[in-house]
Amino acid sequence: MKRFKKWFLSHPILKVLSVLLAFGIWLLIVNISNPVMTRTIRDIPVTIKNQSYVESLGMSYKLAGGQSTVSVAVQSNRSVVENLTADDVTVTADLTQIIDTSSSPVMVPLSVSVTGISSELVTLNPRNIQIELEDMKTREMVIVPSAGTTSPSSGYEVGGLSVEPSTVTVKGPESLIEKIERIVASVDVSNLTADADLAAQYVVYDKNGEAFGESDLGYLTFSVSEKSLNVHVTLYKVVTVSVEGETSGTPASGYEVSYVEATPSSLAVVGDSKALKTLEANGNLITVSDEGILDVTGLSDDEIFDVDITSYLPEGISLAKDSVTSVRFEVVILPYNSKTITFSTKNIKVKGIASGLRSVFDVSEIQMKISAEESVLESVDADGVTATVDLRGYTAGSYSNVPVSVTLPEGCTLVESVKVALTLTEIDSVSSEESDGASSSSSSSSSTSD
Repeated sequence: MKRFKKWFLSHPILKVLSVLLAFGIWLLIVNISNPVMTRTIRDIPVTIKNQSYVESLGMSYKLAGGQSTVSVAVQSNRSVVENLTADDVTVTADLTQIIDTSSSPVMVPLSVSVTGISSELVTLNPRNIQIELEDMKTREMVIVPSAGTTSPSSGYEVGGLSVEPSTVTVKGPESLIEKIERIVASVDVSNLTADADLAAQYVVYDKNGEAFGESDLGYLTFSVSEKSLNVHVTLYKVVTVSVEGETSGTPASGYEVSYVEATPSSLAVVGDSKALKTLEANGNLITVSDEGILDVTGLSDDEIFDVDITSYLPEGISLAKDSVTSVRFEVVILPYNSKTITFSTKNIKVKGIASGLRSVFDVSEIQMKISAEESVLESVDADGVTATVDLRGYTAGSYSNVPVSVTLPEGCTLVESVKVALTLTEIDSVSSEESDGASSSSSSSSSTSD
């Protein structure tokens, strides 16, 4: 062993070869376990620097073709590149490095840095980004506050929106500035139950009513930042009011107004607290009583009037969202010593209905106009009246004017004939037992066969 060691030390070439062999083995191991590789990281956003340089030329810029990202290829050991993320990569376009402002499009060289990687091992694709230069333009515009499709809590509505400041100067490429139709300060009023001051965000709409996307908004500069926008929201409480009508004029000789019925008979309205208190003091009632509106002059029969109710709302009161604006007033005209009683259709007797058919009335009530001496008329009500419909000859289908035979107390007469709408349907024959049961049920509840 000592002789081998002496021999080895006396041959320096062998020592060098041993070192080289060891290095080669180490390099082989490294390349197997941690080889050098190239990894491409895509969709890296480009950061634009020194926009003020272009603005100093009285111009603005847009990325040509909407290109705003690039790919970066990194060459290094696998243990390094595998741990890289897009956050480790920064790609910058410095507008002061524009090569030629007169070209179209204008080319701006890109620079890249990757955390922990030498620049010689990093490749950009593409190496330049294309921009389009155009004249810079400014425009002062009114800011429109909007709650969009959001709504406050149930029982409340937005009564008013005001924004502070009310105007903004917007600056950007001329082509974009010319497209702007309006600038909105958008707020979310969901679940509000009281007046509030809310932070807003800009929404810019073009002349087609389309909102600008994030890319186009990025080219615009606002003289008022979103953080400084404040929208005051005024909430109104929703209340229900009754509607009634008062007639004017005089019916035909021997006739009088029996009653006036409004449809709908109530409406949802909103208003500020002062207006609502005034309305409450009036019994939460809206009355249509102007001369000539519900005019019954010379009438001897019922009349329908459709009225725009918004004209009769008190000051400070408006209809709630989705409320109808038109109210239908039915004025019932009767001869003297007459009245109208309401009769439930479930009490109408049905006779003569064909076997296998079932009758269903389309309405739950009908009106009967009855005339009699005043002393008799006072005691007449639906309990003293019987009504029958004869369906002999009727087949399956819908009928709007089926005559109703009415028997009245002694001394009473009908002012006009009574008719009712009903539908006849065939009874489904699922089984003979069910069919028999259905027929029996139908016969006992809604028909009497002669």
